Amino acid sequence: MKLKIDDIDLIITGKNGDTRNDKVYKEINILKNASLANYKHLSGEYPTSSSFGLWLGANIIKRGIVPEIVIERKVKEAAPKKILIYNHYQNKYHSLMLISAI
Repeated sequence: MKLKIDDIDLIITGKNGDTRNDKVYKEINILKNASLANYKHLSGEYPTSSSFGLWLGANIIKRGIVPEIVIERKVKEAAPKKILIYNHYQNKYHSLMLISAI
């Protein structure tokens, strides 16, 4: 199966509010028009925070709803089926996870 960026319903990022760390998210082209959510305002910043993003993404797919508190930019698909999670820690350790209901 060939997946295109337009096939992804939601991108969850690890933006944490620190402009030095969040700069990398502004440089990624695929984030410009995507439905976006963030999670670090709930979990905090720590080396394995990507696991919190994975938990959040899995629960969004399971429940079929994106919690209002994590939405950064309007979610086009009410019940996302394909979610890309992108996080980095100190701009050194990058994590990309693609999860899908199907």
